[in-house]
Amino acid sequence: MERENLYSAICANPRDDLPKLVFADWLDETGDATDRAHAELIRIQCEWDANARRYERALEPYRLGAPEHCWPDANLVAKEDSAAAQAIRMQNRAEELYMNLCHINPRHIVAGVKIEYSSPICGIRDTLRISNALAWDEHLIALASKFPIRHLVAEPKIDLSESRPLTRPIDVRVLSHLDSIASTQSSDNKLFCELLASPHVTNLRRIVIRQELVASGLLTALENATRADRIEELELQGFGNTPGELTFRPERFHSLRRLTLIGGGRVRQEFAPVIAGFADGSNHRIEELRLGKMPDGGGIASLLCREGFLPRLEVLQLSGSRLTGREICDLLTTNSLPQLSHLDLSQNKLDHFSGRILEKATSFPNLHILSLGSRLPPDGFASIVKWPRFNRLRKLILDENPMNHDAIAALGSADTPNLRTLGLANCKLHGSHVRELVRSRFVRSLWNLDLRGNPVDDAFIRALIETPFLDAIQCLLLDIPEDDPGYDRLKTHFGDRFETAGYR
Repeated sequence: MERENLYSAICANPRDDLPKLVFADWLDETGDATDRAHAELIRIQCEWDANARRYERALEPYRLGAPEHCWPDANLVAKEDSAAAQAIRMQNRAEELYMNLCHINPRHIVAGVKIEYSSPICGIRDTLRISNALAWDEHLIALASKFPIRHLVAEPKIDLSESRPLTRPIDVRVLSHLDSIASTQSSDNKLFCELLASPHVTNLRRIVIRQELVASGLLTALENATRADRIEELELQGFGNTPGELTFRPERFHSLRRLTLIGGGRVRQEFAPVIAGFADGSNHRIEELRLGKMPDGGGIASLLCREGFLPRLEVLQLSGSRLTGREICDLLTTNSLPQLSHLDLSQNKLDHFSGRILEKATSFPNLHILSLGSRLPPDGFASIVKWPRFNRLRKLILDENPMNHDAIAALGSADTPNLRTLGLANCKLHGSHVRELVRSRFVRSLWNLDLRGNPVDDAFIRALIETPFLDAIQCLLLDIPEDDPGYDRLKTHFGDRFETAGYR
């Protein structure tokens, strides 16, 4: 009976960690070894939830788009980043406990409905995923009434458009505990509009909408959301190509920390006026800004160079933004983003001029992660590696930059003692290039190396196996079929450190 009472207390307020920790203490005091493991898992999840963003950012320099088992050893990371080391240990321990406790995890899979229930049972997450409209119609109310759903996901196959109304109306009050909603289908979603407008759903923190075309009805509902002031993370993919336009009003979105806008199809709306709304109000809290496939990258770059604009920004992604070399130079030399630690300029064109400007740039004193645009001229690497901030990088992504021997030589001459992750996917590297690369001094300190998308032949494999300088590698990514003889040679030499699947 006491277990049920503690369970009910958690369900009554799933956001409050105190009932969960009380339940964990009770499991420790009254339970067996399984209960004590369960209690440990609950405490780990509570700690992670309380500091999730800090842990995720600490891990980013050591992540190569790889799954958790490809993270470097926590003891290695601890020498330079205690927060990342703690995060890795927590993830590894949570996974171990979770696998051992799977038999007590009540996962309900009914006609396309899957609920991964957290809190008192496994402490992982409480997500409801719906994969077809029939399951949504028949089971949502029953499940949401029984379990405090915090994360609602409409999977790609589901069609919840107004042209296919549900046979029974949904009382959104059963979803009052929602923290986040995500939609990946490509039609106007009536339920999501109702959730945004409902006075009962007042704690939404995260909204993710990934569609080929973000419907104007969703944009209107978002602008008029009941508690827009509590939204901390907003992601819109397929944005800007609809007749409706989204205009952020800072006084309504003043809690926003993470904003992602990715254009789709024929982008009609310019992004700069949307982002400029933050400069006109008191909202300077944005910490992560991710923009892609936008028609006015130059306008965005000009905004970001404005003194005092988004001074807290730590993560900036401007991939596929049609930036010119001059605009990239202005961005790379600005002093208006002192907190920036992660800069992604992939799918933009860096030219010779921008490379020369970089040699003298002293901006971004805290930058640790850099992704540079594709089609960088091979001789431009000589300028890039002379950038004064280059030797502080921990993660460098150079995917889709064609590289020749001069580029490899320039990269090999760089003084990068802190570099742990290097991405060279789709760089047209051959065996002779790899042999020269692995002789570079910085390779000896690498933990993650991505060579996917490059033609792997016998010379390529021999260069990797015969070098004595890859002993520190924790994750090596290559594209090679498992039935290729070279696969067995790589697996024998590198063991579990070698992966073939793409995880980015």
